Amino acid sequence: MTMTDADTPLDISAKLADIDRILADRNRTVTDRDHRWQPFLAVMSGMTVGAALFAAGGTFMNLFG
Repeated sequence: MTMTDADTPLDISAKLADIDRILADRNRTVTDRDHRWQPFLAVMSGMTVGAALFAAGGTFMNLFG
């Protein structure tokens, strides 16, 4: 008589190792996805600051120039 998956004893350490591996892969994927956007965010922040300074300079020149 052969043993099927339902008949095999539960191997908790193997299941925990699989869960740890899956969670580590997921965390690595999320971290890589977050780091991929960092250069774009730096560029957008710089453009926003530049636009704000340009607007402030224009307002200053309108009021006092």
